[in-house]
Amino acid sequence: MSKVSDLNREIEYNAHVFRLLAEREIPYLVHHDGSGRTIEAKTLVKGLVLLFKTAPMPEGKVLLIVKPNSMKPFVEEIPDTLLLQRLHNYVRKLLS
Repeated sequence: MSKVSDLNREIEYNAHVFRLLAEREIPYLVHHDGSGRTIEAKTLVKGLVLLFKTAPMPEGKVLLIVKPNSMKPFVEEIPDTLLLQRLHNYVRKLLS
């Protein structure tokens, strides 16, 4: 995989996160650092902040990291076709 195609995939994955957060009207910030982009979502639940990070992997997979503050992160390497479903599951589980 080239760096350009990895960047395009990461942008596509992050677009899924942006759409999900916008649907639920959850404000978010994007942090850029040497390891990529991290999306920080400030939820309506007092004190709960979610960090989302997606990273392209070989063979059509994506590394998904969902880190609620003061909790253990959820880390999964999944096929990119399941990304949206997993995002919905994590957000539903954490906000219910």
